[in-house]
Amino acid sequence: LVVGVEGVFTRLDLFNGIYDLVEKLKTVKGVDDVLGLTHILNLELDQENESFSLSPLVKQKPTQQKELDSLMQIMQDLPFYSGLLTDDDGKTTLLAISITDSMLNSDQKTVVYDRITVHTDRFEKEFKVPLRYAGMPVIRVNVHKTISVELVLFLGIALAVLALTLLFFFRSLYTVIFPILVVLVVIIWTLGFLGLFGFKISL
Repeated sequence: LVVGVEGVFTRLDLFNGIYDLVEKLKTVKGVDDVLGLTHILNLELDQENESFSLSPLVKQKPTQQKELDSLMQIMQDLPFYSGLLTDDDGKTTLLAISITDSMLNSDQKTVVYDRITVHTDRFEKEFKVPLRYAGMPVIRVNVHKTISVELVLFLGIALAVLALTLLFFFRSLYTVIFPILVVLVVIIWTLGFLGLFGFKISL
């Protein structure tokens, strides 16, 4: 899941807001990790052990604009992140959110997505910057919600059409109610057997 933040992230308050947002998103159940501008890793040379090591570039939130400007200069000198997390104008940055596979492949993906958007919506309102969502999790959650709503809607419409058709031809409430009850019982038993034998319907 990718969240795009459209704002001047070189501004101290917005940068620190993104830092806090990443920390909050990491605590969400179902989120494995979050990669963002404020939590990137820097590859450093360990001359004593003659090896490379990874360490966070931002050890803590900057308290002054000059401190942030120095960090931004270091980030610009890291070629690996060039054009990956930020644009050249310094007005858009990305947050890459990794979701647990087991939750992503179950109906819990909607719950995880809603937990994430609770924090992102609060961030959007506080700093008045637009956020954009992209990635397969967003598509799957939107499809899941759409199908769930439309399934109930079209089932109701189908039952209504069936009832009107039976009433038109037979002119009797008995011939309307009884077939509809039979259909409902068949649907309930079918879903019950699916659950009994462990078959799953994933949207």
